[in-house]
Amino acid sequence: GLKTIYGLTLTLTLLLSVFAAVAGSVLLASSMTAPLLQLAEGTKAVAEGHFRPVREFPGNDEMNLLTQSFNAMTRQLTDARDAIETKQRELENAKTYLERVLANLSAGVIVLDHEFRLVTANFGASRILVRSLGEDIGRPLQAIDAELADAFSAGFAEQALSGTPKDSWQQQIEVKRAAGTTAEPLMLLARGSRLPLDDGPGYVIVFDDITQVISAQ
Repeated sequence: GLKTIYGLTLTLTLLLSVFAAVAGSVLLASSMTAPLLQLAEGTKAVAEGHFRPVREFPGNDEMNLLTQSFNAMTRQLTDARDAIETKQRELENAKTYLERVLANLSAGVIVLDHEFRLVTANFGASRILVRSLGEDIGRPLQAIDAELADAFSAGFAEQALSGTPKDSWQQQIEVKRAAGTTAEPLMLLARGSRLPLDDGPGYVIVFDDITQVISAQ
């Protein structure tokens, strides 16, 4: 009877020990893999564009420090994204403001790229030249108005060849009216300067119609 009792007792003790060992190993494995699972979910979220922090675990071991470092990285990414979005909004607002200013200018403004192709032109330029320049964006100025292109090219060439380079040039330009009209030539007072663009150097020309002024003189 004592042998049976001792046998049962030892068997139960062995089973409890095995169960305790299995439960302890499961808990230990969970505590070790939980930070990795959090990092895996956080990495997937970052790849999708969601910079949310992951759960941080107490302690100073390597795995917990890794989650803390991951959260610090996501905070930096969030701050960087917010800064970029703020800059983009500021640039869009500045661009809109500049477009409104140019649209309400009475003088004509033309921007050309390094190959003298039309980049942009305000309403004043179309009104003075009596031509819808918005339809000519991307075309060479030589194909739009050869006489005007030659005059602008000569102005920039003279500026480049001057002994003391200037920031801009200014000259009076005479442009013939469209064929079939009897109106006197168009007299323009043009001022040009170089302008850095995204794809290289460019040019900006501001001109005004002084035909009536010349006629009055």
